[in-house]
Amino acid sequence: MLKQLERKWFHNRNHSPTLQAIIKKLERRDGKNVYTIHIYSFKKFELTKIADTISELAAHAIAGHEEYLITYYKKTREDRATDYLKVKPKLQLFTTPSDIEKQ
Repeated sequence: MLKQLERKWFHNRNHSPTLQAIIKKLERRDGKNVYTIHIYSFKKFELTKIADTISELAAHAIAGHEEYLITYYKKTREDRATDYLKVKPKLQLFTTPSDIEKQ
């Protein structure tokens, strides 16, 4: 699954004009390709937005970190889905911030 995701990411990074405009290659002495935005940047973005909107514990539970977390997180599946719907608009990458976020 991760390999498929990485392949899709590399393909999109190299063939999407929108992504090429915002992703810059960084120079390194060892010659490895490093970019300003990488596949884990999106995970960091998602976790931050969820933590800011709902809570850090909810963010880790939604992300699936540490199976034991879910045992201490006493929300039903439906409640978690409702929480996710609150965060969903903030996870859009190529949109402008809403008036609420600007405030």
